[in-house]
Amino acid sequence: GVRCGQPPDAAAPRPSLGARYGLSGEVCCDLGKLYQVAPMRDLRCLHLSWLIPWSPHRHWASKPLEWIAHMLGTEVEGSAAHVLKRRGWLQKLTTGLRDEVRLDGGFAFFYCDMDLTLDGEEHLDAIVSAIYQAVRLLRGCPRELRTRYFLEWQELRSLRFDWKAHEKPLQYAKLLSRRLHYYDPEQILHGAEVPLREDWDAVDECLRALVPGSMNVHHVSPKFRGDPRLGTERWYGAEFASQPLPEAMLLAAEEPSGLAELRLPPRNWALPVDVRLRPEPADALPGPRGPPPFRPERLRDDAAARVWHRTDTSFGLPKAHLYFHITSPAVNESPRSLAATRLLVRTLERHLEPELFHAELADSSMSLDCCRTGLTLSFSGFSDIIPRMLCSACKMLSRTELSELSGHLSVAKDELRQGFSNWRHNNPSSHVAFAAKHLLVPSQWHPVGFSFL
Repeated sequence: GVRCGQPPDAAAPRPSLGARYGLSGEVCCDLGKLYQVAPMRDLRCLHLSWLIPWSPHRHWASKPLEWIAHMLGTEVEGSAAHVLKRRGWLQKLTTGLRDEVRLDGGFAFFYCDMDLTLDGEEHLDAIVSAIYQAVRLLRGCPRELRTRYFLEWQELRSLRFDWKAHEKPLQYAKLLSRRLHYYDPEQILHGAEVPLREDWDAVDECLRALVPGSMNVHHVSPKFRGDPRLGTERWYGAEFASQPLPEAMLLAAEEPSGLAELRLPPRNWALPVDVRLRPEPADALPGPRGPPPFRPERLRDDAAARVWHRTDTSFGLPKAHLYFHITSPAVNESPRSLAATRLLVRTLERHLEPELFHAELADSSMSLDCCRTGLTLSFSGFSDIIPRMLCSACKMLSRTELSELSGHLSVAKDELRQGFSNWRHNNPSSHVAFAAKHLLVPSQWHPVGFSFL
């Protein structure tokens, strides 16, 4: 047998899918289908899923499918997500693994989940074509370039592992005990977190599995409600219909999408260079040193701004957090002004996403939001990255034309309207909590006041 922590022999025969779990071949291998689903909420989604007929854990040291997910799911300029968002077809794209079974050779599903816009629903074939074009770019990527991408990804994963936040001891002990089923004791900490080596044969094997013949497509849309073709799913009562993948979609998957701007990602500019603590911990400096002051130090207090600062190295992380609160009564003076502010915030966030996604991969982020008293802007992450994030965001905004924001604005409006539409489907307890807050907090606008959207 194979010892815990060692990947099984790739040449070993693979048991039949689901043999150990009482699943029939029809259940496991019913592929090449389009499922049309009518949701209760206002949701428009496109889910692509490919069957991987072996457990990805057998390549735990190189993690080829996770590398593919990293490359396909990126939102930097030139990526599939970026190109489709610029066309106004996409709200969000995520990729990864789900439903992995590791025993008896195992199997898993590789997914690409997308939240669509109203316009995106009219271009399903073009969206599928773009995803397959991105897969073909990975297949044709030269070995030297693959190595560069792998080393960068390895550094990003190592960065998150080396500087991860403190976890609750009991929860972490449970996680590590489960990992002992699959990893040697010396690997349980980093084995699931950090790729150890390149394995391009495994990557090519995984890329060969991402073909239309092993794919299912789920299209979720309110437009299917009331369709007489829909049946009822027996466990949850969901309304859906299934059919073989349309010929047009299969052809779109095989042919180039025609999106010339689709390309492999550039280098990540947000990898931190300096991860030292400032100031150095007390035990690293000669002489006595007291703990940092609990209260922040006020650096400025005048008519223009109030500025506070506090240095804290007690967590041992070379990270910083910047919070800006821009006060403005105009933001919350009416539902219309609040909606306009939210649209502005989301439009700017979407515009900055391709540039700041580099920092997000390096465990750093920017957040822009509106509150009852104005706007909040925050930066969190490695102290070496935050100044570059701030400069990058300012430079990008300074050269932005209003015409560039029009496409983002329409998508942001669709997202906002969708959120208010789905609000009524929230859990009843959340409605009670909101109603209580609405009574107690002044100028807390009710969602029904945003019907003009």
